[in-house]
Amino acid sequence: MNSLIIHNGFPLLSFLIFFPLGAAFVLFFYTGEKFARYWALTVTTIEAAVSLLLLRGFDPATVKFQFAEVHPWIPRLHINYILGVDGISILLVLLSTLIMPFCVLASWRYIKTRVTPFMFCLLILQVAMVGLFVALDFVLFWVF
Repeated sequence: MNSLIIHNGFPLLSFLIFFPLGAAFVLFFYTGEKFARYWALTVTTIEAAVSLLLLRGFDPATVKFQFAEVHPWIPRLHINYILGVDGISILLVLLSTLIMPFCVLASWRYIKTRVTPFMFCLLILQVAMVGLFVALDFVLFWVF
């Protein structure tokens, strides 16, 4: 598998997964509807910007997985935390992260009650989508 992977410095893919996860749990402590809306919009916009940076650094001339992260997770069972993007998955990550700020903005008008739980669910949805598109280990894929 290592011959199919190009490693980079900063773990951008882990950031794209765990940043909205951490941001979603912030909504447990700050429950105001206005805060939840602006917080979700800010987080999803940052995610979109980071995914654009990911696209900017992507080399379409190679067939290897890029921005890869490989860490042993459960070594006895040969389960690893392996993330990476190829030509198709980077487009899916880009699409899902770019559409989320628009989802937050569209909900501004139509979601009138239980705004905080809704924004929490949107952020968790973003975690699941990005995780699904970048997971390269079978077990990690099923976690998302």
